[in-house]
Amino acid sequence: MWRPPTKHQGMVCRQDQKAGPARFQTINVPDIQRRHPIPLHLEGKPSMAAYELTLRGIKHLRGYAADDNDKALALFRDALNVDPNYALAQAYLAFAEGVANDYDAAPRALLIDCKTRIDQAHAIDPDDGTILWLLARVHSYLLEFDDEKRQLERALALNPNDANARASYGTALAALGEHEEGIRNIGEAMRCNPFHPEWYWVALGDAFLAARRYADAIESYKRRTRPFVWVLTRLAICYAHLDRSADAQEMTRRILEVNPEFRVSTLRRGAWSGNDVAHLRDGMLLAGLPE
Repeated sequence: MWRPPTKHQGMVCRQDQKAGPARFQTINVPDIQRRHPIPLHLEGKPSMAAYELTLRGIKHLRGYAADDNDKALALFRDALNVDPNYALAQAYLAFAEGVANDYDAAPRALLIDCKTRIDQAHAIDPDDGTILWLLARVHSYLLEFDDEKRQLERALALNPNDANARASYGTALAALGEHEEGIRNIGEAMRCNPFHPEWYWVALGDAFLAARRYADAIESYKRRTRPFVWVLTRLAICYAHLDRSADAQEMTRRILEVNPEFRVSTLRRGAWSGNDVAHLRDGMLLAGLPE
């Protein structure tokens, strides 16, 4: 009901989302290549094609077009047709199936299958921290927060400068009640990658919101270029708790303008603790959003 990114009503997920098919923040191919350098075992071999197909799939998975998820799935499958043992493509295909089925709203059996397949991919390439990061994401959709934290710690042990894993680790800590440590880790992720995607700002806002640091949360959420319903709702909560009723009412107006069917009672819990769920629900009602 509450927290990663969305086409559903919730503010549910930790990765970036929008109204429309849920997905990751858009970045360009050179950014992806820096994030996923050419694996040594692919250099000079035919499976270099699998690597390129996987990069194209990642780009679509982080895109915003209506058909981006389908294109990503097709490209990951093409990569595996070229190289069935390419672990990163295996992991991304499994993860993308969870994304395409709406993250934590996907059938639990599907998410468990995705988790199993990503774990198998990690067994093939245990030195790829990105696979552990994807595994952690699926743990979060299953509300397995301790396992999520453990996988992110494994990813950071492989590469302490992995900015995505560091930012996700911060949100995981905040969800477990370690708010200030979560905020510190997200800030460190931003220093590791000064050109980070906008979802880092939303992650930082979420950590501030969980810590009841509403003014700081507002400043973080305002960094979102296109504040869709899920960001507007967080802003409404913050304004309401700061007794900024006019601002809260304006956010409520904008939310209902975009989604007239928005109801607090129909939102999903997502990756928030029980205490945070109650806190966010109270804030939404205080802002005047319909129950």
